Amino acid sequence: MKRKLWLALAALVVTTATSAQNICLGERIPDMNISSSIGVPVEQITTDYVCLIFMHTGSAPCVEAVSSFVAAAGMYADLLSVVLLTNEQSDGSRDVLRPFVRDNVSVAFDRDGRTFENFGIRYVPFVVVYDTKRRKAQWCGTIRQLDKQRLNALIMQKPQ
Repeated sequence: MKRKLWLALAALVVTTATSAQNICLGERIPDMNISSSIGVPVEQITTDYVCLIFMHTGSAPCVEAVSSFVAAAGMYADLLSVVLLTNEQSDGSRDVLRPFVRDNVSVAFDRDGRTFENFGIRYVPFVVVYDTKRRKAQWCGTIRQLDKQRLNALIMQKPQ
């Protein structure tokens, strides 16, 4: 009986974990209601791909992971723009995020929380890579899962 209970509990945990973020690869990304106030506005990005990173500046591990990723993504600046997205309202978050801004890195604010809600974001940092022409999700997962090899494979394929 204990074994059945553990199996049921494990199934529940796996089901909950996989439905935590509701992005389907190959489908159009949900609507975004954001304002870009540092760097290139999202609507004006012209690269083939956008790497949307949902984050919280109050988390030191989140900021460290984003810092490492932004440095690694710099080699793809011609093909990939990075948008750091937070739903924080404070000026402190601007101070933390401002040093990340470069030609291919922008900061956007989800002031009303709709974009986080539309994407089903429950934990951060979470990444969605989409192609800008079709606005279809090409990859999603945690920032730690998007290593150099995956990023290279993803960016070197052309959106259709």
